[in-house]
Amino acid sequence: PICRGGGINQQLLLDFGRHLANGEWCHVFPEAGVWQWKELGGRRELPKGAVWGSASDFKDDQQKSDASDNSTNNHSSNNNNKSVIIPATTAQRSLPPSPIGKLKWGVGKLIAHAPITPRVIPFAHCGMERLLPQDEVSGKTYLRRDFVKSLLPSFLCNDDDNDGDGKGLRIQIQFGHEIKFDDLIKEHEEKHGKLWKYRGKEPTSESNNTAIQQQENWVSSREERILYSKIVKRIEMHLEVLTKEVCR
Repeated sequence: PICRGGGINQQLLLDFGRHLANGEWCHVFPEAGVWQWKELGGRRELPKGAVWGSASDFKDDQQKSDASDNSTNNHSSNNNNKSVIIPATTAQRSLPPSPIGKLKWGVGKLIAHAPITPRVIPFAHCGMERLLPQDEVSGKTYLRRDFVKSLLPSFLCNDDDNDGDGKGLRIQIQFGHEIKFDDLIKEHEEKHGKLWKYRGKEPTSESNNTAIQQQENWVSSREERILYSKIVKRIEMHLEVLTKEVCR
């Protein structure tokens, strides 16, 4: 569980890292945007003044803005002209990729500060969009009409309706080779010194001072953020290749 918009210094990300430090399996989807097109999901560059989210997400804000406008008779407020880009729709698809990269940097931070650099195995999948198709206008998903029928072997039914292409429900998953980051971490530490490493949760409860110190060390410097971006760019490169291969 991560607080969306909470940034890479949030406590929840540190708590997640402690599970990683204990040697637990951690499953991460680092896309900063997810859609059903045959490409890697990720951040898009927003037009000036635009915001992410569904129209309903900003309903209350718009009502407050309208009330404010009525009280001041200022109908030229920027809030009235604020455009809302709904994720996973044609409006988002037309935007260029973000210059800071498609993926979120939190996964780079988890890797950089792990006491033992974790083994990172990338994978991509294709076909889930046939189970929960996504409306290109609203961005909402809906269960395909012939869900039960799609689970049957192809020789028992002929999938020829609008939701299918004669293949039924088939999910393809492809795993890539392990991604290494030792060179990036070594380069950073040679220039800026050893990286602080988080640690796993102890069986006994930690003191307040220890918890506070962990949280203070968790705040990232500018140099560390540059390292995270390099780590994430490498992951993005591998995921781009995998996604193209599995969606062929």
